[in-house]
Amino acid sequence: YVLASWADWLYVAEAGRFWGWSTGPDRVNQDEPDALDFEGTKIVAWTPRVQPQYLDRLLAADVHPIKHCAPEQRMGLSDDPGLVYGPNSVHHVLSVIHHTGAKRVILLGVDMRGSEHFHPSWPGSGDLTSDFVTFRAAMATLVDPLKKAYVEVLNATPDSALECWPRVNLAD
Repeated sequence: YVLASWADWLYVAEAGRFWGWSTGPDRVNQDEPDALDFEGTKIVAWTPRVQPQYLDRLLAADVHPIKHCAPEQRMGLSDDPGLVYGPNSVHHVLSVIHHTGAKRVILLGVDMRGSEHFHPSWPGSGDLTSDFVTFRAAMATLVDPLKKAYVEVLNATPDSALECWPRVNLAD
């Protein structure tokens, strides 16, 4: 929403942390726009871990909750448009996109390397390390189902460790 305000969607898996840090007058980075002002469709993965105090505010801002199956339970694509599988937000949103009829997805910022999120730990965030080896293996479970659904996925992330989809230059 900050780097691609023109995007059609804003999908967030870290529901409580993200919406708490990125919205309202007390958001962490006052130089960034309020995420609730994003003009496209706003979607959030909703799990029992998400703090309920955020739900009313998100629903009032037309944020659409989607149920998230515990990542250790399922991989691949969900046949239910209201349910996502997998251990990370990119995995989730590819499942959501599959249900929209979109035929092309361009991945941006999906480096899948290192051990930390792209942003530093924010207040109260705890440990934000990620198991990108597991994430990459989970993403590979999406290749065949998306291909069967005629969804083309292209990776436009320079230096990405994700190798299951063709790499492209965004400028092209």
